[in-house]
Amino acid sequence: MKPDHLVIVNPQARHGETERLLPVIERLLANSSHEIVSTRSPGDAVGLAAAASGCDVVVAAGGATGPCTRSSTG
Repeated sequence: MKPDHLVIVNPQARHGETERLLPVIERLLANSSHEIVSTRSPGDAVGLAAAASGCDVVVAAGGATGPCTRSSTG
């Protein structure tokens, strides 16, 4: 079963600042069905977003907007 919320995180974005925000994201989503996944290499976010079928909300946190734009437009 897919979670309601999927958060795709680039942990290296903003010199690691995004990774330091993970506890905050966890607290904000504590009362919802969610999964947080981290990218490991360029382009990972596109594949993760494409596989998110069934999630109500998909959020990309950190990095450039390029992967978000590509994944939302196909």
